[in-house]
Amino acid sequence: MLLCPAAFCEVANIACCIFAIGKQELMKKIAIPISNGRLSKHFGSCSHYRIFGVETSGISRANLEAPSYEDLTRLPAWVADQQITDIIAYKIDKVIIDLFARHKINVWVGAPDLDPEILLGEYLDGTLTSNEKVLNNDYDDN
Repeated sequence: MLLCPAAFCEVANIACCIFAIGKQELMKKIAIPISNGRLSKHFGSCSHYRIFGVETSGISRANLEAPSYEDLTRLPAWVADQQITDIIAYKIDKVIIDLFARHKINVWVGAPDLDPEILLGEYLDGTLTSNEKVLNNDYDDN
């Protein structure tokens, strides 16, 4: 489920959010927290972030980044400095979601345990699903 910071609403079944204005192309940067090569179950305990640059023509680049600190409250500012527009995550604290919203960063919560490239593809084509129990904090998988 995408939590849209611009309107603070939930948006389901989104399509690719890439826009072209005249000849100028706007790019999205999508980050996925990674542990052991897959989506991290706990946002704050990932080893790094896989960051994808996406343009209307497709994925333009992918790289791995890690912030130089462990304080989660500083992470939204770091993400904004990286010009990341969207985050795909499994579990994330609501306080951190609020901090991302202040930076106008979209957060998808409850994503399944898949390879980052598969998650990105499903996100972009509007088929990524969410675990509703994770969204409602009704699910404890440690």
